[in-house]
Amino acid sequence: CSSDLYRGQTLARTVRGMMYNEAAIRIQSWWEMGKSLKERHEALCSCSSCEEVNVIVRQKFSYVLAAQVYGEQRKKGDSKANEIDLLLQWHPELRVAFIDEVDGRE
Repeated sequence: CSSDLYRGQTLARTVRGMMYNEAAIRIQSWWEMGKSLKERHEALCSCSSCEEVNVIVRQKFSYVLAAQVYGEQRKKGDSKANEIDLLLQWHPELRVAFIDEVDGRE
């Protein structure tokens, strides 16, 4: 993760702090499976143990960020939308709720 984004961004720091809860649930789930921390795998591992932990984490944790203007920012190519996209890449369990306007609705 880039420390530049975190340095001046309250949103990024808040998300990072909340995502520590996800990491704690992931570690706890690993322990509950009877595994030691030395046996933990990389974040993108797709072995059966890691998939089981991912399912447990998704059941116990979700973080929804409300960024009402995110859709508008994406359409305009605003750098703030790019920063939120970066947060979504870094934290796969993060979700963004936003208002999106659709043209042509009657």
